[in-house]
Amino acid sequence: MECAASRATETRGFRQDFPLEADLVARFAPLVPNVFGSTGAQYRREVELGARIADIVAWASPEVAGGDTLASLKRASVGDLAVLAHLLERPLSARTLAERTYASADAVDAKMRTLDRWGLVSRERSAYAVGVWADRLPTEVVAVEAKLEDWRTAVAQASYYARFADAAWVLLPADTSAARDARDACREAGVGLLLFDGA
Repeated sequence: MECAASRATETRGFRQDFPLEADLVARFAPLVPNVFGSTGAQYRREVELGARIADIVAWASPEVAGGDTLASLKRASVGDLAVLAHLLERPLSARTLAERTYASADAVDAKMRTLDRWGLVSRERSAYAVGVWADRLPTEVVAVEAKLEDWRTAVAQASYYARFADAAWVLLPADTSAARDARDACREAGVGLLLFDGA
């Protein structure tokens, strides 16, 4: 059974260290707090950013005190908090948020109304602003896109995440043959590159 699985892995052209992209993500994820410092104090896998799903999203959250605040934050999903992190800059209308996330304005409006009920945001003249919980929300959000071989797609996706996160990174196996090309592409796109050997 193991030999058959090993042969199948070889014939598909994937590396032995990471038979699947999910393996690469799973082995790297526990290192996120160390790699990203305080930003990576918390992280989740498979998080929606905009209209796509990032492999890993890490964020820095201040200490939360008070039962009411904790109850409100627990009702918000990781995706909600990642979106709210971008509202810290200025109030944004539902239309602006929809354009930024490729979502429908109605869907954004419904989500923000829900968050408004939780006390996480407030409405101000048809725009949304972070409410009394602004000091409890993520202060920085980092997104990671992992790929085994298709690094060009990873760079494109990381560039997209950079519109919603404070920083975006591409994660590739350390033995990728195109490390130099990937590094140049990442530099040009303004995203980071992580080469991981699984250790």
